[in-house]
Amino acid sequence: MRRFHILLSVFFLLSLLPHPGWHAVTVAGAAESGGQVFSASAVPQEQGRKVVRLAYLIFDGYQTGGTPDEPKQGFGYDYYRKLAYYTGWQYEYVYGSFSELLKKLEDGEVDMMGNLSITPARAEKILFSTEEMGRESFYLYIRGENTEKYANGMADFSGKRYGYPQKSFQGELLKDWIAKNGIADATFVEDSSLQERWNNMASGKIDIAVSTLLNKRNKNNLDWVSVLKLGDAPFYIGINRRRPDLLAELNEAQRRILTVNPDFNHNNYSKYVYGVPASGTILLRSEEEWLREHPQIKVGYLKNCSPYVTYDPKTARMEGMLQIVLEKLKKHYSLDAIAVPYARAEDLMQDVRKGKMDLAFPAYGNHWLAERSDISLSDKLDTSPMLLVYSGNHREGLTGRIAVSPDNYFGAAYVQTHLRHAREVHCQSLEDAVRAVMQGEADSLIMQSHTYLAAYRQLPTLRRMNTLTLKATMDVCIGMSTRPALMGIVDKCLTFISEKEMVAMLTAADEIPVQYTWEEKISRNIGPIMLGMLFLLMAIAGAFLWRYRVAAYTEKVLREAKDNAEAMLAKEQQLTRELLEARRQAEHDAMTGLLNKGAFEVLQKVYSSDNIAMLILDIDSFKNFNDTYGHSVGDEVIKFTALTIREAFGSSDYVARIGGDEFAVIMTGVTLKQKEFVARKMKRIQAQLRSHPSLPCITLSIGIAFSDAAGKKDAKELFYNADVALYRVKEKGKDGFAFFE
Repeated sequence: MRRFHILLSVFFLLSLLPHPGWHAVTVAGAAESGGQVFSASAVPQEQGRKVVRLAYLIFDGYQTGGTPDEPKQGFGYDYYRKLAYYTGWQYEYVYGSFSELLKKLEDGEVDMMGNLSITPARAEKILFSTEEMGRESFYLYIRGENTEKYANGMADFSGKRYGYPQKSFQGELLKDWIAKNGIADATFVEDSSLQERWNNMASGKIDIAVSTLLNKRNKNNLDWVSVLKLGDAPFYIGINRRRPDLLAELNEAQRRILTVNPDFNHNNYSKYVYGVPASGTILLRSEEEWLREHPQIKVGYLKNCSPYVTYDPKTARMEGMLQIVLEKLKKHYSLDAIAVPYARAEDLMQDVRKGKMDLAFPAYGNHWLAERSDISLSDKLDTSPMLLVYSGNHREGLTGRIAVSPDNYFGAAYVQTHLRHAREVHCQSLEDAVRAVMQGEADSLIMQSHTYLAAYRQLPTLRRMNTLTLKATMDVCIGMSTRPALMGIVDKCLTFISEKEMVAMLTAADEIPVQYTWEEKISRNIGPIMLGMLFLLMAIAGAFLWRYRVAAYTEKVLREAKDNAEAMLAKEQQLTRELLEARRQAEHDAMTGLLNKGAFEVLQKVYSSDNIAMLILDIDSFKNFNDTYGHSVGDEVIKFTALTIREAFGSSDYVARIGGDEFAVIMTGVTLKQKEFVARKMKRIQAQLRSHPSLPCITLSIGIAFSDAAGKKDAKELFYNADVALYRVKEKGKDGFAFFE
C-alpha cells in the first residue's frame, strides 16, 4: 500500500509538468503580438499547417473567452472551428474592440474577421466570402419607463438621439430608415463598445439604442424594450486583401459545409442567440391598472409534480418552482397569491376556464393542448427530456400500449401530442402504471426526467425497469385564461428567475430519501451479512473444539473431534470462497466485469472526499448499433467501451456500468485544477474508441463534475451535476464532454 501511494504521488507530480512543446508556442505567440495574440491551443504546430491570424471579438452569443485559458464558445467560434476542420488552419487569436479589429483587418495586421456586413467602402479594402456566415436582426430599444412616449406613430421618433456602434452596418441601416420615414432632427451618437452604449442609455445621453437581439438580460439592459425592428441583414467573413489564398480555401470550405448541412448557418446561430427583442420588466399602463384592480390572485397547482411542486400534506404547504414564481410576483409587482392544491389536472384546468383560478401550474408547454383546453401559456420556465420507461429488453412495439395516470400529468400530455397512435391504459396512480408495465398489461409509460428521478427514489419496482430518452422534449409553463395584462405580468416576472435558482430547485429532489425493500436492503448489505454469518460459524466451531478439550475425552474422541473440526473448517473455507464469489457477482456487471449499478449507488452513498470528480459516460445512439449491426455487435461495442474506460483510469478510481449503454466513474484525488488533465483523458478515450479495426465508430457523451467546483463532498450529490453536464453535451449534438459549471 505504501509503494502504491508513492507511485501515485510521482504520477501526480509528473502530470503537473508542462508538455515540452507548450512553453515554446505560448512564448512565441506573446512575443510576436506584445501579449495580444495567442495560439489556438497549447499543442505544437504540425508541419505544413497554415496559421491564420483571426480577429476575435468578444460579445455574448458571438464569442466568449478573452484569454488563452478561458473556455471559448459562441456561434462565431464554432463556425471558425468548423472551417478549420475542412481547411486545416491553425488560428492565432487577436483580441480587441470591433473598430480596432476592423482597422487591423484593413491594414493587414489580421488575416480574417467574421460577423461583417458588406458595404461599398468595406468592399474596397476587404475581400468577402461568397457565402453568408449568418443573418441577424436589428432593433430600436428604449428605456421601459418611456414606453408611452412612442405610442403615436413615426412623429415620436423625431428629435431623438440615436446610439449605435461606430463604423457599423447598424448605423447605415438606421440612417436609411430615418431618411425613408422622414424622421426630423435626429442626432447620432457613435460608441466604441456595447458597454459605452449601455452607459449612454443609462445616463440619458441617447434616447434610442440600436442593437441585435438581447441574448442575455443583465443590470445594464434589464429595463430595455424594443419599439421597432429596423430590418435583417446577412453578415460575412472578411479576408485581408493580401491573403487571396485564404479566400479561396474559405469559399471551398463553406461550400462543403453547406453541401452536407444546408441549415448549418441557421442552426449554429440559433444555438447561441435565442433572446427575444422585447422582454423588459417595466409594466405597461394597462398592466398597472389590472394590478390595482386585482391585488390578489388564486393559483391552482398539482400536488404530485415533483420536483416542480412538492406538497406536504402534514403542513399543507407547497414548495418548488411555483414558490419561486410567487415570491418574484410579490417582490417585484406586490402581487399576493393564494395557492390551492389539486389532485387532477383536468379539475385544475376546468377551474381556470371558469375563472375560479387565475393561474395553473405546471402546464404542459404545448399550444395545441392549450387551445383544446382554452387556456393561454406563459413563456417556458424549464425544458426537460422525456423518458420511455419499460420492462425487460428493448424491443419493437414499446409504444403500442402506454400506461397513463392522473398523477403523471406530463406523461399523459406527451402521449396525446406525440404518440396519438398508442392505446392508453388508464391507471389510478403512477405506482399502478409501473405495476401494469411490469405485469405486461402495458408496454411502457412516459415520464418527465425530473419526475422519474424523484419517483425512482420512492418506487422500488421502478428501479428494476429500463429507460430510453425520447426525441421530443417537454416545456414547463404557467397556464391561465386569456388575460393579456396578466400574461404580460407573468412573462415579465419569469425574467427575474435566475439559472442558479432553477438548478437549486431541481436539485432539491435529490434530498428525498430512498425507500428500499427488504430484498434491496439485503442485496445492498450482502457483504456484512455474509461476514457476520462466517464469524458466527467460526465461533460455533471454536466452542465445539473447546468443549471436548475441557472434557478430557479419550484420544479417539480427540482425534474424531480434530477430524470433525478440520472437515468443518474446510466447509467454512469453501463457504467463504462461495460467499466472496457471490458478493463479487452481486457487485459486478456480468458482461463487462465493472461495478454494477447497485454497487455504484452504495459507493455514492458512503463515499466522501474533498477531491473527487464524478463522470457519466453515455454511448451515443447505441440503439443504432443493435438495429443496424445486430445485438452481437452491440454487445461487442459495450465490452470494448467498458475495457477502454477501465484501462483509462487508475486502480484508485471506481468504474461502473450503471445502465445498458451508460457508465459512471468516480475519480479520486483530483481537483478542479486538474480539469485539463481530465479533458485530455476524455479525448484519449474518444480517440481510442474510434480506432477499433472492426467495430463501427463509437462516440461518447460525457458529463463531468468536480467536488471542489460544486462546493460539495458527497459523491451522490455530484452525480446530478454530472448528469446536467451530460445533457448539455447531448443537446449540443453529442460526441463530446462538458464540465458542470
